[in-house]
Amino acid sequence: MGFAEPHREITVAEYLAGEPEAHMRHEYVNGQVYAMAGGTQRHNIISLNIASSLKGQLRGRPCTAFMSDMKVQVTTLASESYYYPDVVVTCDPRDTNPQFLEYPSTIIEVLSDSTARIDRQEKFLAYTSLSTVQEYILVAQDQRLVTVCRRDTDWAPQLLTDAEAEITLSCGATLRVAEIYEQVAVSPS
Repeated sequence: MGFAEPHREITVAEYLAGEPEAHMRHEYVNGQVYAMAGGTQRHNIISLNIASSLKGQLRGRPCTAFMSDMKVQVTTLASESYYYPDVVVTCDPRDTNPQFLEYPSTIIEVLSDSTARIDRQEKFLAYTSLSTVQEYILVAQDQRLVTVCRRDTDWAPQLLTDAEAEITLSCGATLRVAEIYEQVAVSPS
């Protein structure tokens, strides 16, 4: 998903009040609002594969998986931002705000040409600053390549290309690389 040009600077309160009524989603980064462009069929299938698997595995547990319409709040001393990850999991009972999550444990972004740099840099720094985030996962669309970054390895990237590779998440769910790319023609890495 790509970003349009920033709009005028607005407050967090204005952003949160206007977003439910907006005709398209917007991310908020330190006073600037960025319209989110639509995704591709591949992007949608991959996101749905991941979210569907997690939803089924988390049934009956104190964790919940969300897809692209749930924001994550990132607040630092210098800024406040709201991002829409492709898939996010929270297991924290404090996450009760109906508009956004504050305590996610797993964040997953499906990369596209227009967002890859932002996902790898800006969002990586933002998401990993949250003390509850245990893993940040980047999924390529055009090749079988999943990058897993974990807090317990100081965010060192682990590259997975084998279809049979498995990712065990802090919430107890497991994702297989083949399952992530089900119904998507990708080249092996």
